[in-house]
Amino acid sequence: GYILDEDSYIEEGKLVMANREHNPPIQGTEPERKFQYSTGWVNSLRKRFYNGSEKSAYLEVRARFPEGLKVWPAITLVSERLVLPPEINIWEYFGCFFNPSWGVDQMHLHNIWGDLPNKQTHNIEIEEFHENYSGFITLGWLWTPNELTWTIEGEVVATKIRGVDIPDEGWPDEDMFLILNN
Repeated sequence: GYILDEDSYIEEGKLVMANREHNPPIQGTEPERKFQYSTGWVNSLRKRFYNGSEKSAYLEVRARFPEGLKVWPAITLVSERLVLPPEINIWEYFGCFFNPSWGVDQMHLHNIWGDLPNKQTHNIEIEEFHENYSGFITLGWLWTPNELTWTIEGEVVATKIRGVDIPDEGWPDEDMFLILNN
């Protein structure tokens, strides 16, 4: 969907990032084309950055992820230098992972590093996400100089160790900004 400011707002103390259908479609300016859907998106670029390798960082959100084959919400960290990689998809949900034969209803946790086109990825999949976690849930993520840890409702669901699971050259060690998208 096309990102519109009015699709991200606070309601009763909660951040809402709405997906909306537009009939007739709206005209986008960047990219310049028509869009049938719009979506919410917020970021901390040039406002607040994180580098857990310098000073440990912990992120916790209470969220409800949308369901359906055409959804792709994510909580992501991207380099303040505005280059990819690196990219850490802390929580990235795929209603349909591009092709239904590759899987549906999956939460991915991954770290992307290196140089394009030879990027490297370390990926963890939580399958049947909505079957196991529905409604509002608490998601946690801890980034320390030597460990990445993901939790759901306080239970550890994944841990990655620097130099063991992710090579030193792939370990995130720079200022990154937060993106929340729906």
